[in-house]
Amino acid sequence: MANEERDNRLDQIKEGAGLEDSRINQEFVDFVRKWSTPVLLVAALIALGYFYNNKRKESRAAHIDQAFQELNASTETGSPSPDALRRIAQDYDNVPGVRALATLTAADEYLRAVQRGVKPGTPINPSTGEYESPDDAITADDRTRFLNEAEALYKQVFSDTESKPGMAIHALSALYGLAAVSESRGDTDAAKNMLDRASTLAEKHGFLEHNTIAKMRLTALPDLMGQTITPLSKSELPVPPAPEPEPVVAPDAGETGPQLPEGGAPAVESGGGEGQPAGEGQGEQGGEGTGGDAGGESDGSGG
Repeated sequence: MANEERDNRLDQIKEGAGLEDSRINQEFVDFVRKWSTPVLLVAALIALGYFYNNKRKESRAAHIDQAFQELNASTETGSPSPDALRRIAQDYDNVPGVRALATLTAADEYLRAVQRGVKPGTPINPSTGEYESPDDAITADDRTRFLNEAEALYKQVFSDTESKPGMAIHALSALYGLAAVSESRGDTDAAKNMLDRASTLAEKHGFLEHNTIAKMRLTALPDLMGQTITPLSKSELPVPPAPEPEPVVAPDAGETGPQLPEGGAPAVESGGGEGQPAGEGQGEQGGEGTGGDAGGESDGSGG
């Protein structure tokens, strides 16, 4: 039985089997040698691309953060400069949100200057309502120029955002601004056209509140035409109320100086009675004072 098994194993041994295994191993080595460098190169390129993509995203995020920081710093001054805002919009042209917001704010400042009657960026004293220099007041030419600047910027924003669903709110703001420019010019038809378009755009994108606002502005349009806000002069400011006097608090009896005598009137000291106790001064001068008074009354009646 054992011999048969040994014979079977011998039958299964192939001639040259060792050479065949050696050839297979050599083919694998040749395959690795041939393709290892390209495979490693592709893997390195994938890793490099992944690293570059992450760095690009980080750089993009930092760029966007910087854009909003500069925009916020410019608008938080209270009297932002339209020129500075336009420069931000230009420097961050590849950040659509910042570009639209900066351009809209610059247009708003031109329009606000017309409504207030002073040049853009002019600080108004909050306590007096006046601007510091008479040169800050705008002229008729300034008014026309500022309205033209505002109109051009509003149109630019609307053109950039009207076809982008995610920017519809900026397009709506631009239409509001164009309506306000027309109102300042007294152009009723142009203002009505812009407000109608704003109402339609708001309804299209589901901005129900803005749809209502646009219709309310249409209703109030006659009252808004040519409206201008001018700073008040000092003579026009209301007079502030006089401050109320502080209440007088009576001191406690225990915390004050000498008490009044039980007789009611305070003791009167004579010229030479300094340093005398109140009781002694009163005792020494009581008769004289009374006599003097009586004498005076007697003289008066005698006369």
